[in-house]
Amino acid sequence: MSCNLTIAGKDFEISSFLSSTALQVVKTGTKGEPRSPLRPDGEKLSYSFLTIETSKADFSDFNTQVQDTVAYFQTHRQQLSLIKETKGIDQVSLDFGIESSEARISQQIFLPVELIGLAAELGISIQVSIYRGEYYEKLIGRNEVLMNYFSEKVNLLSAEMYKIDIHNCTESEVAIDLYFKLLYADKHHLIRISFKEIEEFSFYHGKKNYFYYVERYTFFRHKDYFYLCLDPSEEAEVISEDDQNFVLAKEVEGYVLQEKDTARL
Repeated sequence: MSCNLTIAGKDFEISSFLSSTALQVVKTGTKGEPRSPLRPDGEKLSYSFLTIETSKADFSDFNTQVQDTVAYFQTHRQQLSLIKETKGIDQVSLDFGIESSEARISQQIFLPVELIGLAAELGISIQVSIYRGEYYEKLIGRNEVLMNYFSEKVNLLSAEMYKIDIHNCTESEVAIDLYFKLLYADKHHLIRISFKEIEEFSFYHGKKNYFYYVERYTFFRHKDYFYLCLDPSEEAEVISEDDQNFVLAKEVEGYVLQEKDTARL
């Protein structure tokens, strides 16, 4: 997980802010817009927001996240200082996503004075989201690289999706992790597929049914999005209103997993 800075407010004028800043924004949402581009008549956003990535370091590398973010604040100090002068902003928050230390009753998170001082100066609150790690993970790839991996090396057919993890990665962003046990795999039987910058998702589970055994699926790129559907109405690379159990997101990455009590370092 990367470290993200989110700026949000019910009366936040994003277009005006973007016209006066050189900061690179990875996602925006405007009050009144539909939450999903596929459902224009659906639920609307009650606030406007934008997200800035201050570090691309993984959630297992907290120190690098901190170092990257301090460097980002220092480099863009003048631009970030304008946030406090912008009307309509209700919240400015920095969110670090990290992996918990295994087998510890308590865990201390050290935030250097330099980071705290910069955040205070710029009017930015700090949040640390801690996730419990169960496996050693190795990155397969992101976006097109991951799609090629599934088309050439691994098949999800007959796999069991044994876990769904839906969590907030920022104040305004949801991330989804799908965990699979693969039937057809020579070496790695456990896979995690992680979706970020999600536009829409839907999952259904009935008590009388088995929990997500993949009988058919589609996984393809649709414009600026990546689409995984575990119950498509048709197996062509088409998004249908009749599709079930799907995720539509701008970013996707995959990992092979090995349990910590059996993995070798």
